[in-house]
Amino acid sequence: MKGLMWKRGYTFPTMKRVFCVLEGSMLSVYGSENEFDRGHTPQKVVEITQVQLWDGRSTFKHYDHGFILVALGGKSYQCSVDSSLLQKEWIHAIQSSLEEPYRIVADEIIDAQRDLNSEVKEERDMASIAAEAVQRAEVASRAIRGGEEHIQLLREKQAGLAQKARDTTDEMHDAERKAADTLEKSKAAKQAAHDDILRNAVQPGQMSETFKKDAAKLSALYEVEMNVVSTLQKAIHDIHADMAELSIADAVADVAAMKTNAEQTIQQATGAIHSAQTAKVKVKLRLASWTSSHSHVDSLAQGYLRVKNTLRPKMHRKYFVLFGKTLCWYKNADDYFQNIRSPLGVVHVAGPIKDWTGKVGLTTYPNAFSIPTVEGKELHVSASVANEVSTWSVAILTGATMIPMSPERARDAKVRRDSFDLTSPPAHTHRMSFFTPTSDRLLDAPFSAKKDKGDESSDKPDIVVVEGSLVKQGHFVPTMKRKYCVVVGVHIYFFDSHEQYVALKAENGALSPDTTTVSCSELLRVNDWDGSLLLMTYPHAFQIDTLHHAHILCSAASAKEKERWMKGIRTAIGHHVASARAVGSLDSFHHVADESKVPLTDQARAVLEFETILADYFHQHNSAKEEDVYVMTKLFQGREGELLKHLDDMYITSLAKDHASLVAKLTKYHAAKLADNSAIETDGLLPHLEGILTYDVPALLTTSKVRVYAVVLGNKLLHFSTRIAALTEPDHPTDTIVFVAAQASPDAALKLEIVDPQGVQRVYDAASTVQRDHWIRTMHLGLEYARAHRQRATLKVSERSLTALSICCGSSTTLHEILDIPFSDECSPESAEFKQLMVAYYEEHNPDGLASVEALLMHFRGKEHLLLASLDKMYGTTLVANDHMTKLCTAMSAYSSDTALRTAAAPGSWRHSLSCDGSLPHHKKAGFVMIKCSPTMPQLKKCYCVVEGASLTCYAGVDMAHVLLGPWQIDNVSM
Repeated sequence: MKGLMWKRGYTFPTMKRVFCVLEGSMLSVYGSENEFDRGHTPQKVVEITQVQLWDGRSTFKHYDHGFILVALGGKSYQCSVDSSLLQKEWIHAIQSSLEEPYRIVADEIIDAQRDLNSEVKEERDMASIAAEAVQRAEVASRAIRGGEEHIQLLREKQAGLAQKARDTTDEMHDAERKAADTLEKSKAAKQAAHDDILRNAVQPGQMSETFKKDAAKLSALYEVEMNVVSTLQKAIHDIHADMAELSIADAVADVAAMKTNAEQTIQQATGAIHSAQTAKVKVKLRLASWTSSHSHVDSLAQGYLRVKNTLRPKMHRKYFVLFGKTLCWYKNADDYFQNIRSPLGVVHVAGPIKDWTGKVGLTTYPNAFSIPTVEGKELHVSASVANEVSTWSVAILTGATMIPMSPERARDAKVRRDSFDLTSPPAHTHRMSFFTPTSDRLLDAPFSAKKDKGDESSDKPDIVVVEGSLVKQGHFVPTMKRKYCVVVGVHIYFFDSHEQYVALKAENGALSPDTTTVSCSELLRVNDWDGSLLLMTYPHAFQIDTLHHAHILCSAASAKEKERWMKGIRTAIGHHVASARAVGSLDSFHHVADESKVPLTDQARAVLEFETILADYFHQHNSAKEEDVYVMTKLFQGREGELLKHLDDMYITSLAKDHASLVAKLTKYHAAKLADNSAIETDGLLPHLEGILTYDVPALLTTSKVRVYAVVLGNKLLHFSTRIAALTEPDHPTDTIVFVAAQASPDAALKLEIVDPQGVQRVYDAASTVQRDHWIRTMHLGLEYARAHRQRATLKVSERSLTALSICCGSSTTLHEILDIPFSDECSPESAEFKQLMVAYYEEHNPDGLASVEALLMHFRGKEHLLLASLDKMYGTTLVANDHMTKLCTAMSAYSSDTALRTAAAPGSWRHSLSCDGSLPHHKKAGFVMIKCSPTMPQLKKCYCVVEGASLTCYAGVDMAHVLLGPWQIDNVSM
């Protein structure tokens, strides 16, 4: 957008009519439209970060249709146009330009979700195909098994018929032999009878009848034998006919065909399973690499360059960052991350880099080049290495084709992009920002701290937080006057005197912004102010920012009075923000605490006050850590001062000093609590989580739901009626459950199930799927902790992931790790003797550390020589040189190896926890750490360290562009 407007200068505060051109977040100012048409260099180039309405009031004149442009670096420019329509158009155009990074991020989210959904759909399709192929393979396997059984039956039948045929053939041969013998005998008998007839032919009466009878008998016997032979021959024929009908070859051919089809089906199922696993891995990689993937709102280039001073022949080393066409530089990398809104300089690149000799005075700098800018100047810089020149050249060429982007807006859009959950259902499928503000709130307007009418009825009446006399600057006349100021709730009221405040309070009762007749403002923040005005400097000064973008400059009577006012205002704002967040929250601990009938103890009040301070602190400095407040209070019990000092060092605040009395009170309570062994006492190793869950209590016909305050300690789940009950009576829970399994319920999205050792299943409802998954992860860590410390003999871990693949049922994959045999807790005599020596050693050198001896021996089991080396280094002793201790360590190492081998050989022994693809888990930890490493780094320096597996690398910043130390292989870690 482009057009004429009135703009107040920053150096000379006068309104001047200029011609402005808006490109992205860059506003170019020309003296006239003719200068723009001729391509002249603009008089001023402003990088806009915010636009606000302006009432047009100035010291001497009132301007209509005004608005304020806030530039990168904090400068503000008052502008005015000729009509309200032009005012709306300019504000809309500027806001649309400022929202462009969010629209870019929204497009990236839509594309990523589209790709993710296609990969998830591919995974599901491949899983369905694999499931069908597996089912077909199972059917084919059953058919093949039946065919092979049929072939075996046929072969057994064939073998029986063959044996029967052989037996029948043998019988037939015997019958034929007998028939032949009978035939010979019959012939002989007939011949004998014939001879007898011939001999007695003359005397027929002397013929013998015996020969005739023998011949007739043998003839009849021969006929019988021949009938037997015929019968056996027919039987043999029938057997061969039966054998011919068996057709074993056809059955074998059919089975071979079925096997071929089954192999093809198995290959198809294997390919589908592989494709499904590949798609699953793609989904996991996309989700895991979402925060580290490239974005169009990322900086095109960043790093240290030497820049030429415009006034003196000298080069300065600065940290440069390029976002689109906007090039900013800062003092160093830390200054960029901490003060991104306040760069040392801002220009806008206009084209490719140019060659430069690099000569400054008598020195010539290598790898030099110049950067042309829209402002009409050339930025002369030099890089450390030649490779950086090509990197910046490509980045500037790319940036010259992009729109200018404010670094603050770009980084905020990147943070929102990285924090977006890709697995959530897409709100839009077209080009629309996921972070676009609603029509009733502008993009730059702060979040309103006002509550709904329904919520106001439940609020307690506001009380006076702080009151007293202050010297403050007037709203319309910039002069300092003494006023009596009263902070009630989140509003500050200004009275001419204390008598006016008393009279108004007696007349109207409680102060209210709706009924008051004096000046009133809603507080937003309070900051330090140097007290400098045009003619005078006021001591003990501070600045109050209101919800309507007004700045109230105040001066207190003393430093103590200033501290009282600033602390009171911050407390009021923090209490109001915490109350606004708690209203309507189903998971608000304080809301449940208000409903509690358990009387508050002094310790519980102190803990709740400490948690409120931390919640407000993290809401202001790091909202991503708000959910960890209650876990931090448990992990730092008795060490609250260390936590506050750590936060002060990290965020450069004064928490430890401001709340020293509260820390001393909590330390005293913790010291008194140490004597109570039954109290909830945690350390950094024991998995611990607290929160509100809805417990499904089974009844006769229905299931009733009861809200409980649940506490997870290891593999124990404790029930309390409220959080106050957990704080005041931690040793008296309403119910204690030892669980051996924890998993998400397949029937409902927000339900989680736990199983106790007796197999009884209990169901709980969480507020969201994220909370449910967090509870399940903590419970699984508790189960692993209990397993490692041998607190039970049988354990079953079952986790059902939302993205897991199941081939047969299509729902999820279940990982089971079962301990079938109890671990033997026996120890060798050397271990017992070594433990006694360690106890005696700690009694001599560190009696306070006796409680940690057991944990040290557990941690260094099988590596006792490392423990001796660590103790020698810590206490200056010579345990490593002690022969007896060395022999004990050798014997215990051998015993541990034998025990490990026996455990590994056991059929039900524990396995290492595996990832879904069967690989060992890869542990990674990153964060800022103070590092000292001589001679490279002789003093403590804040570095961004990454521990990945057993490797340690130190970087200059979170972008991990410059490596300071490493990578190093970690061999041992000691205190």
